[in-house]
Amino acid sequence: MRNFILLVLLSFILFSCIKESADSNPLQSEISRNYLNDALKLNISNIDSLVNAYKEKDYPFVIYNGVPVETVFADSIAFLSRNDTLVFHPLLTAICVITLYTRYHEDGDENDRKVLLKNLQYLEENLTEEFYCEYNFPIWETHCANAPWISGLAQGEICTAFCRGYLLTGDERYLEIAKKILRTLITNSEEYWCVYTDPNNYYWIEEYPNPDKCHVLNGMMFALWGVWEYYTITEDNDAKDILLAGLRSIADHCCTFWIDDNLRYSKYCKHGEASAAYHRLHFKLFKAFYDQFKIPEFNTAYELYYNMYYHP
Repeated sequence: MRNFILLVLLSFILFSCIKESADSNPLQSEISRNYLNDALKLNISNIDSLVNAYKEKDYPFVIYNGVPVETVFADSIAFLSRNDTLVFHPLLTAICVITLYTRYHEDGDENDRKVLLKNLQYLEENLTEEFYCEYNFPIWETHCANAPWISGLAQGEICTAFCRGYLLTGDERYLEIAKKILRTLITNSEEYWCVYTDPNNYYWIEEYPNPDKCHVLNGMMFALWGVWEYYTITEDNDAKDILLAGLRSIADHCCTFWIDDNLRYSKYCKHGEASAAYHRLHFKLFKAFYDQFKIPEFNTAYELYYNMYYHP
């Protein structure tokens, strides 16, 4: 009897440990779950007119990124120089594609078009079978310390990059790739996760997928813009659900979650304060999102973040 009781206790402890581990990591708990099924979503009744307005403006990206200063081109492919070594940085390459698309439409330089398509091909060649784009170097000791890893931010902007490839060439193969990348923002794979819904049914895209779920604000907003661009081209229902779920999560948290109790600075995510330039990026994002979607909470957030920067 005593041994039986001990066995029951050990089984209970083991089950509790497994459950705690699973709860801390969405990948371990529900690999095949569609994270949009129960997610809260924003209601945008005039979304069709917003799509038409965006098309008429010729698909302006949320913020004109420019080629990052740390970019090094080798045989026209964008790399990051890190510790005197060139490494593939999926987000950096996607940003370069988006920037080159804008530049090409401004000046018609055929070299920009050629370099864009070459970098898009390189992105395609580096997608996994499940259409994730891996980082093969660590970032921080506390976030994504082990390689390879993936980023929800990069997945969203890579989706944008392939949308731009379609807009540039009319080749629907780019849209097919964008659709498969979009799936990584709906259902996690057996190896990677970058999305989940919290206990209150808010949907999150994680720039740095970790058990602490730090909810990087700009990472989610940039990723959502890629989803928005795909929706404006295809009117795909999955893209619409991701967009409306993501917008709801940001709208309900933007003026509380990322700001300290004294309203003296914004953290943007759970791992600390940010520089002035980083702060400036966020109120620009809120201005762009409000201008596009006319969501009142985004205008409130823009004014709050703007005033925190200029009138601390």
